[in-house]
Amino acid sequence: MKKSVLGISFLFSCVVSAQAPELPAGEYGGGGSHPWDGWSKLAIAPAKDGKQAFELESVGVNGHVCSLSGEIEAGNAVLSEEGEAPCVLLFSATKDGMEVVPVDSDPDAPPAYQSCRRYCGTRAWFGGVYSKVPQGCDQASIKQTQTAFEEYRKKQQFTQAEEVLKPLFQACADRMDYHMARTTVNNIARMQTVQKRWKDCLATLEPYTKEADEEIAEELYPVEREIYLEAAKETHAIQRRCRFGEKAQQ
Repeated sequence: MKKSVLGISFLFSCVVSAQAPELPAGEYGGGGSHPWDGWSKLAIAPAKDGKQAFELESVGVNGHVCSLSGEIEAGNAVLSEEGEAPCVLLFSATKDGMEVVPVDSDPDAPPAYQSCRRYCGTRAWFGGVYSKVPQGCDQASIKQTQTAFEEYRKKQQFTQAEEVLKPLFQACADRMDYHMARTTVNNIARMQTVQKRWKDCLATLEPYTKEADEEIAEELYPVEREIYLEAAKETHAIQRRCRFGEKAQQ
């Protein structure tokens, strides 16, 4: 183990000496169109004194997560804890995002004991390419839009509340975790419901049938299943109300 640690330390010092250019600051990652896709976020700060702070969170299945933070210097970061082998990360910009490669200090160790593994739950991992988050879809912008929606909703300005959410969902759904994306589309339909726009409501929720949701839920781990069914239950309640409203209007 000691030999491996020294080897990684030497590798790191050599790479640092190459003076890699500053990495593009910003937010990377996103979610997926299905609840089993997971969700990830990598935030890289602008350089300060030759170093860039970063935070990385990756959500796997059944509630397992990875959580890492530290400083990048010349494209590299070393995370260490007393008495443990260091976890070395190599960062490199790609055409559309950022690649993160864990370099384990003991590559011959079983996966569960590799040094970077201690930052993750059993069913989560973080190595890979993180795509650049488009402007307006970063977590701060999404939160700002959600706040604006709530303010309009509380003032009963339902048209404005809907109009502020629709562009967010259209542009950023694949950058949200599945529950957030589903909650967003539910809120759009809810605003259409209070305006008695029954056909629009049903069109918004058309892709989300009860049968499809039940089939998907069967494939999920317990944690994801509970979260998924909570949002799906709300979807189906809105659908029933809109069907009733449309029928009563005929």
